Formats: sequence, structure tokens, C-alpha cells
Amino acid sequence: MTSPDDPYAPPPGYGGAPNPYAPPPGFGGQPEPYVPPPGYGPPPQQYGYGPGGQRTNTKAALALGLAISAYLPIVPFVGAIVALFLVGPAKREIYASGGRETGLGLCTAAKVVAIVHLAFIALVVLALVALVAVPFSFS
Repeated sequence: MTSPDDPYAPPPGYGGAPNPYAPPPGFGGQPEPYVPPPGYGPPPQQYGYGPGGQRTNTKAALALGLAISAYLPIVPFVGAIVALFLVGPAKREIYASGGRETGLGLCTAAKVVAIVHLAFIALVVLALVALVAVPFSFS
């Protein structure tokens, strides 16, 4: 039975109904051991070339660099031609990497810059030929 000093005893008038505020059966004086919450784990791999990281294809970056450098007056069109030859293998390597390498945008930019440069060079050559040929056509 319960004693009148029992704090978990049902209030008078309930006729022995279980107290909803009483501790569950088997609740002893021993607290449950403390289990720390799960941690955040290691940080995600964002930079570098570790597992799961992406890297830019070297040929794609080199092709863009050569296409841009073709605008320098030192070697005006060789860089553009070499860049066009590098774009194809760079794209094949990017597609074959399965997402580990990036650089399709660099390939596209290199191709556009090189073609624009070569078209500009072709227009300049045609203009020079026309300027040289025009005086001789009237004689």
C-alpha cells in the first residue's frame, strides 16, 4: 500500500487509479549513462584533389591560354591553331573522367576565341591582298 507521505500516491478519491505522473516501473535510482550527441564528422572535401574533389582539365586551361595569347603580336596565329587542336582531346578527357574533371566551358571559350582570331587574321590578309591587287588591276 501507499503511505500518506508518498509523493507518487494517487490523490484521495481516485480509488487506487494509477498516477499518470508516477515514474515508470523499474525506474531505479541509477540514471542512464550519458551518450554524447553525434558529431558533425569530418568536413566535406571542397578543395584540393582528394577523393571526391573536382579538378580542371589541364589541356582545357592550356587551350584557353594559347587562344588568348594568340592576340599578342609575337606569334599572331600559331597559338590559336594549337588551341583548336587541344580542344578536342580536352573534351574527350573531360567526358571520360565521369565528372572528376571540369573545363567544358574553358574548351568552348578557347574554341570561340581561336576561331574569332583566325577569322580576323583571314580578313586582314584578304584586305591586304585587295589593297595590293587593286593598283595593278587598272594598269
